[in-house]
Amino acid sequence: MYILNLSAGQLMRLNLQAPPGSTRLSFYVPVPTPELPHLLTNAEQNTWAGELPQSGYYEIVVVSQAQEPIPYRLTLGVDNVFEDILNRPAPPAKTN
Repeated sequence: MYILNLSAGQLMRLNLQAPPGSTRLSFYVPVPTPELPHLLTNAEQNTWAGELPQSGYYEIVVVSQAQEPIPYRLTLGVDNVFEDILNRPAPPAKTN
């Protein structure tokens, strides 16, 4: 289990490298609600990316389905978004 203190609005990428079918991945929000109980739960998928909906302590759980120990690598990337450069308003027109 991994615990991360993250903020709402941050962009996150999660990648689990493990032998096919050998793991299950769960990614839990800080405050589960009926509308959003988790981002992943017991999933066979090994990637997730998106904007974090809440601030607080997120939990990532990797569970092995293998009979023997397996190697795996969990890679995370978290970005703070300060400005939307694609939707930035046009600068005011210059007047001389």
